[in-house]
Amino acid sequence: MKKILSLVLVLSMVLGSLGFAFAAPADVEGTDYEDAVTRLVALEILSGFPDGTFRPNETITRAQFAKIMVTALGVGEAAQYAGGQTLFSDVAANHWAAGYINVASDMKIINGYGDGNFGPEDQVTYAQAVTMIVRALGYEPKATAMGGYPGGYLAVGAEKNITEDVNIVDAMAATRGDVAKMVDASLTVPMMVQTSWGEYPEYEEDENKTLMTTKLGVDEIKSVDDTLAIVTAVPNTDSSLEENEIKINGKDYKLLVDADYDALLGLEVTAWADDDEIVFLEIETDEDDILFDSVAENSTKDEVKLYVDDEGYQWAKGAKAYVNFEEVDVDEIPANAYGYFVFNDSEEVAYANLFEFGEVEAGVVFDADGDVFKYVDRDGDDNNELDLADYEDGVFVYNEKMQAIDKDQIKENSAIYGWEDSDELYLIVINKAVNGELNRVKDDQIQVDEEAYDRHASNGAVYSDDKFDSFGIYDDRKDLDNLNGETVTVVLDLNGEVQLIFGDSEATSGTMYGIVTYGEAGSKSEATVFTKEDEVNYEFETRADGSRLEDLQYFENQDSNNGNDDLSFAAMEFKLNSDGEISDGEANIVELVYAGDNLPAAAEGENYEIGDLTKSTDSDRLDVQGHRYYISEDTVFMTALDSNSKDEGELDPAVIDYEEIYENAIEGSRVLVFGDQGKDAEMIVFLDKDFEGADDDVYYGVVLDQWTTSDNDMAKIDVAGEGVNEYAVKDEDDFQVGDLVAFKLNTDNKAVLASEADNQDVDEDGIKYNDGWVEDLNDSEDRKLDTSAVIYEDDTDELENKVARSKVDNYEVFKYLYNDEGIIVAAIVSEESDEDTQDNKTETGVVSYINTSGTKIAVDGTVYTLDEDTTLYDAEGNLIAIGNTDIKDNIVKNQTEVNILEVEDGVVVELSLVEEE
Repeated sequence: MKKILSLVLVLSMVLGSLGFAFAAPADVEGTDYEDAVTRLVALEILSGFPDGTFRPNETITRAQFAKIMVTALGVGEAAQYAGGQTLFSDVAANHWAAGYINVASDMKIINGYGDGNFGPEDQVTYAQAVTMIVRALGYEPKATAMGGYPGGYLAVGAEKNITEDVNIVDAMAATRGDVAKMVDASLTVPMMVQTSWGEYPEYEEDENKTLMTTKLGVDEIKSVDDTLAIVTAVPNTDSSLEENEIKINGKDYKLLVDADYDALLGLEVTAWADDDEIVFLEIETDEDDILFDSVAENSTKDEVKLYVDDEGYQWAKGAKAYVNFEEVDVDEIPANAYGYFVFNDSEEVAYANLFEFGEVEAGVVFDADGDVFKYVDRDGDDNNELDLADYEDGVFVYNEKMQAIDKDQIKENSAIYGWEDSDELYLIVINKAVNGELNRVKDDQIQVDEEAYDRHASNGAVYSDDKFDSFGIYDDRKDLDNLNGETVTVVLDLNGEVQLIFGDSEATSGTMYGIVTYGEAGSKSEATVFTKEDEVNYEFETRADGSRLEDLQYFENQDSNNGNDDLSFAAMEFKLNSDGEISDGEANIVELVYAGDNLPAAAEGENYEIGDLTKSTDSDRLDVQGHRYYISEDTVFMTALDSNSKDEGELDPAVIDYEEIYENAIEGSRVLVFGDQGKDAEMIVFLDKDFEGADDDVYYGVVLDQWTTSDNDMAKIDVAGEGVNEYAVKDEDDFQVGDLVAFKLNTDNKAVLASEADNQDVDEDGIKYNDGWVEDLNDSEDRKLDTSAVIYEDDTDELENKVARSKVDNYEVFKYLYNDEGIIVAAIVSEESDEDTQDNKTETGVVSYINTSGTKIAVDGTVYTLDEDTTLYDAEGNLIAIGNTDIKDNIVKNQTEVNILEVEDGVVVELSLVEEE
């Protein structure tokens, strides 16, 4: 879309007088009328109303239109002296438009109604408006020859594109918006002039005469080859220019109003000038051809790679590049420089106008006091102060579009970037912050209210979990543990990525419940407590309250102070003080001792009971040692020992879902219950390692991604036979990206490694695939490769490239996981062999063609064949279609992006959809 410069660079020339005009009225911004109204208001041909509106849908009178046409002909000032008696009986000598009507009448632009009246207050119709415009351009002879009023005039108006995009109904009153479009279109129409006189005068169009050039006295600036003009220098890039000058195609021109000169550099413009003074300037460079971005890596003489766009672009022949307003060779542009890139029609970079930041490489203001700003940088250093008064020659402030803004836009939470030139400071200021709940955290990405924001891979980000009292560097998801689940503010950088995340995670506490997994008593007693939210280390306000926890045997067969090798630990009901310590006298500790294989003995105490639990299916009532308790979604349920891990029976607490307890019948399971008999249980701990409360199935798969939410560590796993799903995991270290995993779901529905996770090996010498079998594993072993096996290429941090079974022998390294039957169910391959053929290569791209039967598709220019056996998977690996007919129904030409996974003898065996971003 063409955009007229926001600070309108227009000087009206009316009989030598100079007058300034300003931007288009607000009620036409973004409409079809905007450009036309902006031009005409700027040239003082049209005007808005005192309230700042234009009212494009209102009508216009014949007297008003006469003034418009007289002004467009450059004789508006003369009309001021032509008032007085008119030819029309209904136009008094003192009528405000008498002079304009007289001039228009003398120039044969208007006629009356034939009865001696003009109808000055009548609404001008579309036919009348077009007729006056055609006459002003000199085309009346042609219009008369084509049938006269109104048809001939309307025909000429259409031929000269005066009525283009205007819905003409000849007898209907014309709107102000449509009048603006028609008059604006007429400014550059070649005028018709008389070339011979006499009985048979002749007329012809003169390409060198228009209302703009002939009547308003301005000429279009063009290049030598008659193409659009380009702004080649601005005051900051050329010291020979005055503050109000720019160069167009290398020639100096004056601008008579202030403007964002720096944002014009390298842009194509339509410019009209009176000698060397710019009267009118319109940006012609399409918005899509201007890209604001950061440089991803040092530029070369051939190419520059952009960070956000994540693409490399060739430099155009003769390309110009500026860094901090100094012209540089294109291969001198450094990584992280930011600015705009202007592309030519071949999608090559023709101009680059960039800033390289130094004085303030990247900061976020956390304290603003007048012209003094304290900010934290990407290294977490908050001892930075910026005093604008230090810069005697000025401070120049821009937004991310390189447009000049006022320094009062620098405020708390502003992201700032700056560089110095002697006693001048140049700053880019961005005020883009989002607020919401932090509900997912990865090492390189966070999610706030379901919207994801990346962290720059190399530049990093900072955080504050105490509202600016201190700062830390966010380079691992665990850094944000205190903020996870809290309401936060995220300050975004130039690239729309996280620069600072902050909130206030002050701890509060009611009554809490948990299992103590470790305790010690030094100068203070401490306990590690597994709660329903997390496993947390606490100190006791009073040492004596927790000292006995040190003597418990948390791991069997360890040396202990009490000389007993039997497993023992504790459950605890407690409260925290304002310092986050376990409050004095608020710890109700229940020791749980396993004597050999015996469960803890039945017992009763203050607000707790140990005994055997029974309950019916779908019931919120249960009995412990004959005492009735009730359960609700507020009751905390845990198992103490983990029967689903590789080390059965170890102390490894897990939370159980309420629904799982409510729905199932339980008979004789030993438990500890906190709560009053006859009322709701506060917490129930299942003490038997054989408690059946979880899925006992073993799942095999490949970890594709991991992150942290406010409640859990999470992993995305492609599971053989199940597809891609997200799982809460018990231990994030067991589920790293690229791991082959065998796991079960514990009572808290969290993934924990199963003993089958040890069933894996690796072959680094290349393997052979033969009809569903992998042969010569480590030169001696053959194993069946399951049809549902999940296989990925190890080539990115987030595994994306799935590999077909039949293509595993294209790789040198084959790391595999097998089930208890010895069948391979998951694998990671790497180091593609040199024997890979064209048939074996995968390709990703948009389907640009598909025939009616679905047997032929084109992906990035390559044509592939599909048949009745071709299979299509979704982005998560789930089968969704078999055969070309069904596959065709899942593909939309020029929209659907696919991965070609396997091609055999020119026929696609497998393909998958690419996940939409």
